[in-house]
Amino acid sequence: MGYCTPKEVLARMGRDATVTASANQQVTDAIEAATAGIVEDCHRTFDAPADDPETRVLPVIGRGTRLYIPDLISAVSIALDYDDDGTYETVLTSADYELDNWHAETYVNEAGERAVWPFEFVSLLRRGVPTGARRRLVQIEGTWGWPTVPAAINQACSILATRLMQRMSAAPFGVQSFGELGAQSIRSSDPDYMTLIGPYRKTGIA
Repeated sequence: MGYCTPKEVLARMGRDATVTASANQQVTDAIEAATAGIVEDCHRTFDAPADDPETRVLPVIGRGTRLYIPDLISAVSIALDYDDDGTYETVLTSADYELDNWHAETYVNEAGERAVWPFEFVSLLRRGVPTGARRRLVQIEGTWGWPTVPAAINQACSILATRLMQRMSAAPFGVQSFGELGAQSIRSSDPDYMTLIGPYRKTGIA
């Protein structure tokens, strides 16, 4: 799923939504390239949550009493493998941990509404993070993703897709491809794009 729509990109280009199927496909390709660039630059996706909770087995990223996790809306259960045997026998209760993030509690979504920021780490209250030879010592069942796409990410996607269209060819809708080399060059040199994605970038955490 792209983080903006062809209509938004066409509006930035001063075109109406009535274009040929070929031109519309070129805009869609630019949006896909822009979306992939945002994911790479932010080290996270902004996908909508699945309808049902999903169980993920995760590597231990963090130290002390803090576990860094992918964006999590809510947790059903958290279990840890302290024995390093491939089973998750230590099931945490609500008194054993807190879910938290680095940011303000809300963000503005593309509809102009306030939405709750996903959780980014687990603070363990009664124990430290598990260690062992195995990497994946954490099992979490929960709802992952973002409630809605942030407005800034929506704007960054439409700006980048528009500039990809304009930069890759002097003629409107003459784009042949969106190679990563060209997209990366535009991303790294575009101050508007970098400012918009700045608050959403994960730094120092893979």
